[in-house]
Amino acid sequence: MRTRWIVQLVVPMGLALCVAGLMAGESEKKESKGKMPYRVFFIGHSLYNYGACNVPAAVQFLSEAADVDRPIQASSFIRGGAKHQDYWNTPEVMKRLREEAWDIVIIAGNLNDMASPEKVNLEFGKKLDNEAKSKNIRVLEYLAWPWVKVSGDQVLEKRVKAQDAFNQSLLQLAKETGATLVPCGPGLVNVIKKDRKFMDEFKYGEVHVSPMGYYFTACVIFATIYNKSPEGLPSVFREYKIDKETARILQVTAWETVQEWQKIQAASAGAKDETR
Repeated sequence: MRTRWIVQLVVPMGLALCVAGLMAGESEKKESKGKMPYRVFFIGHSLYNYGACNVPAAVQFLSEAADVDRPIQASSFIRGGAKHQDYWNTPEVMKRLREEAWDIVIIAGNLNDMASPEKVNLEFGKKLDNEAKSKNIRVLEYLAWPWVKVSGDQVLEKRVKAQDAFNQSLLQLAKETGATLVPCGPGLVNVIKKDRKFMDEFKYGEVHVSPMGYYFTACVIFATIYNKSPEGLPSVFREYKIDKETARILQVTAWETVQEWQKIQAASAGAKDETR
């Protein structure tokens, strides 16, 4: 009788979770062990999902492999080339944001402006962030990388200058909405500064980085959500085939970058307060 009761309970629960979100079968196993997952809504473009690289799925996998109280149950809306404005004007996105129970939303916007940081429009980023905040959802903004075709001397320096310019618009958005930035683009730069070989291995400067670059962004997202280093987590799974020593460099730098940007955001918020 006990076995029959368990089967009757778990089967309907599993069916419901399969409908509710991405990879819910795995998340249901976590719930059965008493670990209620974070429901995370990834709203973004191809920097979340390109080719075989699925960043939301990778972040969920890392959380399930880690020693955390609440693993991630990831769900996503992906539209290539999208901006904050596109998400705001998409009924499916707004319906899900307003009606489903999310713990965290991670928004990747303004893809088309990355080559021209001065064109970034924050209006709809503010609207989205504040809409999520009104639902008591933790808001993260994905800070990506600008693609800059450069040549001649000081290639990295020119790209870092473009990255710094792009950072400013997202810092402004975070100051005005209270969102936490996920510093994926700055993190790529930090890895490259440790060893220039990573500029080619990441394909840094192109719109879409390599699978190694996408794995790194998943590590940065993990570190931002949990305020914890991803060091020691798996680096060989699905489309990711990264040797342990390279993975250690990526994982350590992801955590260093997140800590660095916690200070940058705190200083930025302090500067805002002083002007009031």
